[in-house]
Amino acid sequence: MDHITPGESMPDVEVINISKGGVALKTMLPVNPGEHLVFSTQFDEAPVACEVLACDELPEGGFRLRCKCILGGFNLE
Repeated sequence: MDHITPGESMPDVEVINISKGGVALKTMLPVNPGEHLVFSTQFDEAPVACEVLACDELPEGGFRLRCKCILGGFNLE
């Protein structure tokens, strides 16, 4: 099974859910827990750096990443 490697671009990442300190992402390739990711959103906010806490395979295909934000985040106000 292919995995995202550190420093590799993550194609087709979808934000599933956000909270003040974390984010859930959907991707087609798994990412190992403990890896650090950086991604941007469509909202012109600064890039968000996060640590992957868990990677779960989805029944419909793809993987759900549960991440903790370590730099940046989301303004939920």
